This record gives sequence, C-alpha cells and structure tokens, in this order.
Amino acid sequence: MKQKRYFLFFIIFFILFNICGCNKKDSSKDSKELNVYIDIKDKHTLNVLKTITDGYKNTHDVKLNITNSLVDDIEKDISKENSPDLVFISRNEMMNLGKKGLLDEMKCCYDKDKINNRYYSVFNSYGRYGDKYYGIGVVPYTIEILYNKEALKKLDVKEPKNIKDMKTIMKKVNKDKKIPVLLPDDIDINTIIFSIIANNKINSIDLEKAYDKGKEEYLKLDGVKESFDTYNNLVKEGIITKDTFENANEISLDKFKQGDIPFIIAMSYYNQEFKGKNIDVLKSPYNVDKLNDNTPVLVNCLASVPLKGKNSEEVSKFLDFMLSNKNQEAIIKKGVVTANKEVNKKQGKSLSPINKNTVKSLKDANEDSIMFLYNINSKIKPELSSKLDDILAGKYTGKEWEEIVKYIK
Repeated sequence: MKQKRYFLFFIIFFILFNICGCNKKDSSKDSKELNVYIDIKDKHTLNVLKTITDGYKNTHDVKLNITNSLVDDIEKDISKENSPDLVFISRNEMMNLGKKGLLDEMKCCYDKDKINNRYYSVFNSYGRYGDKYYGIGVVPYTIEILYNKEALKKLDVKEPKNIKDMKTIMKKVNKDKKIPVLLPDDIDINTIIFSIIANNKINSIDLEKAYDKGKEEYLKLDGVKESFDTYNNLVKEGIITKDTFENANEISLDKFKQGDIPFIIAMSYYNQEFKGKNIDVLKSPYNVDKLNDNTPVLVNCLASVPLKGKNSEEVSKFLDFMLSNKNQEAIIKKGVVTANKEVNKKQGKSLSPINKNTVKSLKDANEDSIMFLYNINSKIKPELSSKLDDILAGKYTGKEWEEIVKYIK
C-alpha cells in the first residue's frame, strides 16, 4: 500500500512538473521581446541601425524595445538585474566594459555565423579585445579623398596619383580654397589626418595592450612622438592650416559637383552622392611618408551582449539577421558599402569607382587599420583633438603625448 502511495505521488509530481514546464515555455514563446540600448550618437550609423531594426521587425514576430542613451552611463545601466539584452556601443566602450567583466563573450556567434570567413579582417578585429570577442561591428567606413577634374584644370593642376601629389596640390589650394569634409559626428578631420599618420607608425596590438595599464604604458609606446612630429611638419610646410577644411553643406556639395571646388573629403557613407565623369577618387592607401600603407577603417558602432542580459535566444536571432546576406544587401542598396565579402562581390561591376576603392581599402586592411582614436582610452580623446588644434595654431612643443596621457589615472 505504501508503495502505491509513493507511486501515485511520483505520478502526480511528474504531471505537475511537466505542466509547469510547458506553461513556462509557452509564456516565453508568447512574450517575444528584445530590449535594445543604443549608445551611439553618429547620425549616419543610426540610419544604418534603423535599416537593420526595421528589417528585423518586418520579418520577425518580436517586440523591439529600443532605448537611446541620453547620458553616458551605460556601465550603470548594464550592471542592473534588468539589463538590456543587446547594446550598440563604440569600440572604446566595448573595451572598457569587456575588461570589467560586464559583457558576454561572443566567440560562439563568430563561429556560428562564420564571421571571420564572411567578413573582412579589419571589421572582425574591431570586435576583439585581447584574445576575446566582445562585439560585432555594424558597418565599416573608409575616408575617401575625392577630386573634380574640371576644377583641377581651372587651377592648372594635374590629377593626383598618390598622397605625395595630394600634398603638393593642397599647398597650392590652401591659398584661396577650403576643402569641405563629410565625416562621422564623433570625429574631426584633424584627428582623421593624425590617425592616418599614427596607423602607419604605431602597432595596434601595443596600443590595445596599453589601454587599461595607465599612463606609464602609454608613454612607452613607439611611434607616438614621431606621429606628432609628422603632423607638425604638415603644418610647417603649409600643407594643412587651421583654415584648410570646412564642414560640408548642400552648397559646398553642389559647388564640388559643378567644378567650383577641387576637393572634398568624405566618409564612404556618402559615396552614392558622387557621380559623374568629372569626379574621381584618390586611390588608397593614403600613406603620408612611405611606411606601412595602413589606411584607417572606421567602425564606430558594435553590437555587444551584456552579461546580465536575459533574452539570449532573441539576441541570437537578431544577430543572425544583422549578419545575414539579405540584411547586408539591404544596407548596400542604400548606397553604403558593407564588410560582407560575398555581398560586395555580388555587386561586382555595378559598384561605382568610388565604391570599388572603398572595397579595396576594406580588403587590404588589417588590425593595424583600426582607427587610432578608437583604440585609446576614451578619457584622452578630447585632449588629443585639443592638442592638434594647438599644433595648427603654431604651438607645437614636442611633449603633446605626455600632456595628453596625464589625464589617465
């Protein structure tokens, strides 16, 4: 009799357990939500993210709860128990949160979606910090130097074949013309120029290793002083001045297209704007003084997974979609070159000469092409920009780096 009671109890327990389990599973199935936190301010990348999230909502039965950061307090937000499931952040922030143990490792995603095979090397390098992957890039940008052939003819100047020619022409143009620039919202033209120099003098791995080691490690880096020297030489030679560049607007864009302005410097996001037989692009790489030919590539937004995020299944589905060829094709149809090898190859001959130059830069790039600005401690980014302004004003001391890194604790 006692055995029968035990058996009956076991059967009841088994049934109740399965009922609870099914209910939990069904409840999870009915409440498909994904909490996304965006800590990116650049309007270009936000437009790309909108393409991705709109495409996902249109093809998946899920509620996307998107929060845009108003203040830089993401560390606090992802430390809570109700942490967002997925965050879009900069590489600097990814490294900061990764070293503090607040982000989940993403190697399984890299393996499952074969990211290292399907995407360009530099794009993958952006998501790695040390020997771990903490992020997946959204879209890469290159910096294109474009020129109008008719405008150069008016100035009696030959078309530039390399950066050396460009330096000579800029010295001449500086006298009465400004060069419009179209760049991401988180970086200025002077930092771009410095990064082109620094990416050919400073080893990316050494820079990354110094990230959380304090100012003493930064002071040991080879090539930083030489980078400032080279930048200062460009100023002394009159190749760049404080009046060389201006932010582009619709008027300056029209003037460039019409042949009234000889040059424009633009991120590859704007490649589709520049069409016509008179517009051409300076072929990469843009090496300043015969070193390693590392042309910087910008990836200013990465998808990362907070360690305390709960909805791993929906995160996985979203990332699969983001990395899918279908989504990458949707991005390139908007005129933005992606880091997906197959999608770019499929475009083939239909790519414009400017887009082909962007693709070449992405193919040739490696981890040493990670933009200098995105590989340093975020606390010193404003100081770097300030020191470059000082050099343009003729205030070069040779001790810029020492003065910059003192802001690191």
